[in-house]
Amino acid sequence: MIEVATKRRVTVARDPADLTQDYRWSPDGQFLSYSLNEANGFSGVYIWSAADGKSRRITPQFFSAHSPAWAPNGELLYFLSEREYQPLLSTIEFDFATDRQTGIFAVTLRKGAKNPFGIRDDEPGDGRKDGQDADGDKDVDKEHDKRRGKNSESVKRRPIEIEFEGIEQRAIRVPLEPDNLANLEAGDESLLYQRSGAPYYGRDSGVKAGVMAYSIKDREAKPVAEDVVAWSATADRKHVLAQLSSKEIKYFDVGTPSKGPSEDAKTVSLAGLATTRIPAAEWREIFAEVWRRYRDYFYVENMHGYDWQALRAKYRPLLDFVGSRADLNYVIAEMISELTVQHAYIEGGDLGLPKRPFVALPGARFELDAKSGRYRIAKIFAGQNEEERYRSPLTEVGVDVHVGDYVLAINGRELKAGTDPYELLQAAPNQPAEWRVSAAADGKAARTIRYQPLASENSLLYLAWAAENRARVDRMSLGRLGYIHLPDMGEAGIREFIKWWYPQVRKEGLVVDVRDNAGGNISQLLIERLARTLRGYQLCPQSRGGGYLSSRRAARTESGVDQ
Repeated sequence: MIEVATKRRVTVARDPADLTQDYRWSPDGQFLSYSLNEANGFSGVYIWSAADGKSRRITPQFFSAHSPAWAPNGELLYFLSEREYQPLLSTIEFDFATDRQTGIFAVTLRKGAKNPFGIRDDEPGDGRKDGQDADGDKDVDKEHDKRRGKNSESVKRRPIEIEFEGIEQRAIRVPLEPDNLANLEAGDESLLYQRSGAPYYGRDSGVKAGVMAYSIKDREAKPVAEDVVAWSATADRKHVLAQLSSKEIKYFDVGTPSKGPSEDAKTVSLAGLATTRIPAAEWREIFAEVWRRYRDYFYVENMHGYDWQALRAKYRPLLDFVGSRADLNYVIAEMISELTVQHAYIEGGDLGLPKRPFVALPGARFELDAKSGRYRIAKIFAGQNEEERYRSPLTEVGVDVHVGDYVLAINGRELKAGTDPYELLQAAPNQPAEWRVSAAADGKAARTIRYQPLASENSLLYLAWAAENRARVDRMSLGRLGYIHLPDMGEAGIREFIKWWYPQVRKEGLVVDVRDNAGGNISQLLIERLARTLRGYQLCPQSRGGGYLSSRRAARTESGVDQ
C-alpha cells in the first residue's frame, strides 16, 4: 500500500504460495480485505486496518474462503467459501472428486448489524402490524434503510466501524445453492458472481460460464450474461461489461429484481478503432517488461546465482538488430535461458505467419506404380473410429476403398505420375473430399468415394506406433504384461492413462512407456494409482469377485524412459 501524500510504502501481507489478486478497499477507504493462502493449502479472508496497520483473519482456519466484497452500506463483508462436501463419484472406479462446493457468505462487521437474509417481513407467521419493524416499533428503522443503500453518497461513505471480536461467529450464509462460483461483487440490491461448470482436463465443461445476479430482496438468482470469457462490473454494480466466447464485447443492464436482467444488451463496437505504434519502440518495452517480471516473480530471489542486471546489459544491445517479433522472441529466450530453469516459455506475438492451406488428409499413404504411371493406396491407418481424435476417414462405414486401389482422380482432377497427390488434396476446410478409384490401373469398374478429411494425421501415426508397442509387449510376455504409453503429463497423457490403465489392471505386470513425454503436471495422479497395492479380496457367489482396492496396480511396474 502506498500513501499518496507521503509516498510511504506499507507491506500489508505476503502470500507464501501465490499472487494475492482479490484485495478490495472498503467504501470509506480505511480497510483493505484480501485472501491469503495458508500452510494447509486453504485460503482465508483478512481485513487490514489503516488505523493501526494490523491484519486480522475473519474466517475460520480450516475452511477455504476468498473473493471478499464489501457491502456498499459498510455493514457486511461478503466472501466465497467452499463449504459443500457431498462429492461427485467417478464412473470408472470407486473414487470421488469435489464439485459445486462454493457458496456465498458474509460476516456482520458490527455486533448489532441486521441479517439481510433472516426472517422476512412477508413470510407466514409474521404477526406484526403494518408499519412495524421486526422489533415491533411503529416506525421502520430509517437509518437501517440508509445503510441498505437507499441514501446519498455522503451517507454511503460514513466511516465504517468493525468489531473484530467474535467476527467469525457472526457469519451469514446467503440462501443460494452451492455451485462453481467465482469473482464476487456486492451491490446495493444484487450480488454479482460468475457461475461455471465442472472443469474437465482436455475438454470443455458441460456448463458455459455466465454472470449471475442474486437479488438480496427477492433471494433469487437470474442470469445477466452467458457464455462469458471475462467480465467487469461498474462501480454501482448495476451494469456489466463482458467479453463473450464469440469475441463480442457487450454491455449488460443487471436490471431490477422485479424486471430481471436485460435481454437487449448493447454490443460494444471496435470497428474503426485504430492506434499508432512503432514496432521498434514496442519491442524495447516488451523486452524491459519481461526482464522486470523475472526480477519480481522468479521463484527464488537469487536468480539461480546469476547477475540479472548484468544479463540485461548483455542482451539489450541486441535490440538494435531486431527486425521482427520472431527476432525479439529469440533474444528474450536467449536471455531467459541463462537462468537454466525449466518451464520458462516464450511464444506468441505478431509473428505475421502466412496462413497454411488446408489439405484434405485421408489417413493413408500413396505409392507410385511406375509401370502404369498411376498412384495407388499403399497403407490405410487402422484408427479407432469410435473416438474422433483417432478417426481414420477411409475406414469409416460407407467409404468403399482398399489398400491396392488406384486413385484415378481427386476432387475431379486427374491424378497421374508427375502430379503430387497432396497438391490435388488442397481444398476448402472441412469439406468432403471426392476420389475416383479402381482396383485396376486402367480404371475398369471405377467408383466414386467421398470421405470427411483430417487436418492432421499425427494422432493416427501415434495410435499406430503405440498399438504396435502394445502388441509386441503382449506377444513377448505371452499376454501376461500390459502396456501404456504416456505422450505427456497433460491432456493427452491423462486421457491415454485412463483409457489403457483400467482394462489392464489385472495383468501380472505393466510397462509404462514415457519416451518422448512432453511433460505436464499429472504425474502425481498417476503415481498414486501405480502405488496402490492389493489389501484384500471380495468374493460373492454371483460374481467373480474383485480386489480391494478395486483399481490396484499390477504386480510389477516397469517404466521406459529416454532422458
